[in-house]
Amino acid sequence: MIVDLLQVIVDYSKLNDQIVCTQIDKYLYDNMNIYSLKCPSKMEQNTIKQQKFCKLKILDCSKNRKIGNIHHLANTLEDLSCGYNCGINQKEISRLKNVKISKC
Repeated sequence: MIVDLLQVIVDYSKLNDQIVCTQIDKYLYDNMNIYSLKCPSKMEQNTIKQQKFCKLKILDCSKNRKIGNIHHLANTLEDLSCGYNCGINQKEISRLKNVKISKC
């Protein structure tokens, strides 16, 4: 129940606060997820592959050339924004199975 409550808080928090909540202890790190992400321009590819981002539903990686591989999100991602100066190519987009909204 505490994890459920913290998950709701994380869902409505900013990215830095979300990450802090997932780092409270190992159990929360393993069991909490971030479902929406607006990638800062300095965010690296290896960051988006972390466990806490494995169930992303909404991803905005516009203006981030460092994010190019999103095939690990093929079954979860529903909304993708990969506009101006983005590293995601058509091949990666074609692998996504559940994308309903795409701004590329």
